Amino acid sequence: MRKVLLVDDDADDKEMFELALETLPVDTDLSYAANGQEALELITSPDFSDPDYIFLDLNMPKVGGVGFLSQLRELDMLTDVPVYIYTTSQYGADIDRCVEMGGTLCTKSSSFKELCTMLSTTIV
Repeated sequence: MRKVLLVDDDADDKEMFELALETLPVDTDLSYAANGQEALELITSPDFSDPDYIFLDLNMPKVGGVGFLSQLRELDMLTDVPVYIYTTSQYGADIDRCVEMGGTLCTKSSSFKELCTMLSTTIV
């Protein structure tokens, strides 16, 4: 069972992500947070089981992707968990900051087929 945390404020993207996970040949367990603040509260909760993968949007209300990843690194938590910057953002500086903090860019696609392909090569 692969545990996945999706941090994204777009409900349509969340639904498409869930459907794409169902196409994978491995079982997955999806946790979800609508922004970085919710994600930080979730991962610091005593009941939360660490994810195997984090998919992180950049542009969200309250705490965005850069803020979440920065706080995650400051807390020295989940340092071995791959963080995928799952975004349509074109702000190079934000993406560069996330990559410097250990994130990997994977562009958010509006194509279900492309999303399935990306997930099948990422979640193993």
